[in-house]
Amino acid sequence: MNKSLLFVLLTSVLVLTACENLNQIEDSSNIICNSPYIRFETGCCLDQNNNRICDEDEGITINITNTSETNSSLVAEVVDLENAGMFIANSQDWKDVYSTILYANLLGIPNTFLANVSNASISLYEIPKERVIHVISSADKPYYNDYESLIRSRGYPDPKEFMLNDINLELAKRLQDIDKFIIIDDTHGYEAISVAPYAVRAKYYVLFVNENNIENTVTFLNQQKPASLIIYGSAVSYATDKLRKFNPEMISEGGKYADNMRLVDKYSQSNSIKEVILTDGKFIEPSMMSGKAAVLFIGKDDVPEEVKTYIKDKQIDIGVLIGTESVDSATIIRRQLGISVFVKFAYGARVPGGTPTPIMSLNILPVPS
Repeated sequence: MNKSLLFVLLTSVLVLTACENLNQIEDSSNIICNSPYIRFETGCCLDQNNNRICDEDEGITINITNTSETNSSLVAEVVDLENAGMFIANSQDWKDVYSTILYANLLGIPNTFLANVSNASISLYEIPKERVIHVISSADKPYYNDYESLIRSRGYPDPKEFMLNDINLELAKRLQDIDKFIIIDDTHGYEAISVAPYAVRAKYYVLFVNENNIENTVTFLNQQKPASLIIYGSAVSYATDKLRKFNPEMISEGGKYADNMRLVDKYSQSNSIKEVILTDGKFIEPSMMSGKAAVLFIGKDDVPEEVKTYIKDKQIDIGVLIGTESVDSATIIRRQLGISVFVKFAYGARVPGGTPTPIMSLNILPVPS
């Protein structure tokens, strides 16, 4: 392999400088490592306890205690050293995948998802053999049937697969320490992406509703007695009256971008807003749901004037564009607003005791617009 090709393989972030040459790739200092991984030399290493030290250089212990028999099948009981557990979403329904990622992030447990059938095998190469894997599978639309058997055949200890209907509501019932909820309509995937960073950061679970299942949500909330409830976006038009008894906060500013900026404002109330993730909201990528940065919507080929004004007013310094579809919009932001823009189009990881894995394309899941 020649040196120039090796250089490309070891680099996963494209920097838009003057944006005249979008194919220029900077050095390895621009590699982005998704949580729970951190930068290490020319790659990434696992940092499950978030202390900026590679876990292979220390022994870490994470205790996750069951609160009742009801949720004991879904939450890892005790995790010792580097056996911190892993959730995998196995469903063709994007709402199931979203719910599983959110559930795991609220518990502080690493997670991934299957984007197709071939992912079932490939994903396991990225997971250390010591991890106890819990699979949340759709009862009627899994990507891979009997995934537990495949995982067990690869030598993972005591994997468990749970076949569930209505995964979104079932996982909500098992979150014993969460009493705050965000209500969104289940037809617009970008609304789910918009609320995800704030939900993880502020410890809210997101409930999907429509005009047919709203009564089930009301029943659940009656039992939960939520401490806080937010109704976001298009769900405001039909859910407000049904949920008025819970004294909800309504966020409906008149459109995709205005609603999104209101959520970014809420996120920034207790956190810096110097860096945002840029996307058009058409797909899920794990870093969007980590809670580490707010998500700000831009168009695919252009940037709405209201978003440009928002970036300037908030003095945002850095934008990380996920994927390459909106590079034209990112170029506009860089040229007109002068902020630093990075394009994340691939990823790599270094597991404890191992070497950096090859650079791989992003694991993304399209959502309805």
